[in-house]
Amino acid sequence: MRNKIFRKVMTLVTMVAAAGTVMMAAACSTSNTIDAEGTTVSSYEHAIDILNAVWDKSTHDFPAYGGNFEKNVDNAPGEIPLTDKDTMTSTLLIPEDVQAHVSEVATIFHMMNTNTLTGASLKLDGNISSDEVSGKIKDSFKNNQFMCGIPEEIVIYTVGDNELVYFYGSVEIIDGLQTGADGLDGAKLAVKENY
Repeated sequence: MRNKIFRKVMTLVTMVAAAGTVMMAAACSTSNTIDAEGTTVSSYEHAIDILNAVWDKSTHDFPAYGGNFEKNVDNAPGEIPLTDKDTMTSTLLIPEDVQAHVSEVATIFHMMNTNTLTGASLKLDGNISSDEVSGKIKDSFKNNQFMCGIPEEIVIYTVGDNELVYFYGSVEIIDGLQTGADGLDGAKLAVKENY
């Protein structure tokens, strides 16, 4: 009788342990995949999906808009067309040699001053890595002559090999957005520097 009870208890303990292991593995995994060339592919279909995920998971209590002047969204990220070279160069600080490799751009800005917050997510064409682009954007930020206030810091996350998201501006605002960026599938902090 005791052996039967012991076996049932051991079976139950084993099943609970196996279920716990499966649940932990599911919780720790990301949905990024690796393609045939060994490239880490993000689980986000579009640049706007990356920035929306950050925005939805972060704290923010300031007026913001996404997109650009012609096509904008209040208090949410928005997309910009690749033909908007002025925004990509002067505001998002994307070097011209990188722009040729950008396939999608989404943005978020502080409504009163873009130096308080400028944020973007980029999808790349696969001919340049997100690590290389993060270095080029960091250099562009460091070498930029800002007007109307100087941003305090820049943070850049790579999201797979062909996507990235970055923010520059007030440390207080950036810290709130990092909460969301830290929660992205496959995100890796590549840059965090003061101006």
